[in-house]
Amino acid sequence: MNFINCNYPNTCKIPKGKPKELKSTMLKIKKNKITLIEQKQGTIWFKEGNYFWGIELDLKYNNLKLIDIFGTVGAVNLALLDWNGELLGRDQEDLLYTYLKNNKLA
Repeated sequence: MNFINCNYPNTCKIPKGKPKELKSTMLKIKKNKITLIEQKQGTIWFKEGNYFWGIELDLKYNNLKLIDIFGTVGAVNLALLDWNGELLGRDQEDLLYTYLKNNKLA
């Protein structure tokens, strides 16, 4: 798991403005005031106001070689907890579940 545009693995600091890496996007899903943006398969960004931070997902798979949605979201939350002492917000988590459910990732 790698967190992007937030000073990872040091203290969390998210700069204001759209990052250079986010020139092209494949998908956008919005819930309330948060947007999930897919940069490429397995790399997503959350946009909240003028702040962007991303995750290079470490996808988890079940015995049938299908993406374990709950395991992947749980791994993101554990990595965030270890690093920053926080979990994904409810809307962020819902967006990530939706993204993983509706997309075929390699």
